Amino acid sequence: MVRRYPHTIRFQLSPTGEPAQDENGNWIVPQPGDQVIQNCRYQPNIRAEYMVNEEDGSRVEFSYAVFLPKKSKLPKVGDQVTLRRDGGVIVFQGTCKRSDKNQLHSRVWV
Repeated sequence: MVRRYPHTIRFQLSPTGEPAQDENGNWIVPQPGDQVIQNCRYQPNIRAEYMVNEEDGSRVEFSYAVFLPKKSKLPKVGDQVTLRRDGGVIVFQGTCKRSDKNQLHSRVWV
């Protein structure tokens, strides 16, 4: 049987808030967010000319396009991402370049 999302993506949600000082002058650093592991489907960028166009007109080259179910949590730009195929073999470790929720699925570029 064909599985729509045969791979997995793993990332840690970004901490919420900024480092701040308490009333005693001690720095309080926000705790990192939850570790997220979700089913996905990735496609390698086999042609290096495929790039993501940003709103400011800049172009970002990516290694993989990752497709997730629509209601999935998404990493933020700069978050560390790990892609695994069946059997838990690591295919990619790097940073999120961009993420987007579409009508039928969510998409992440790494």
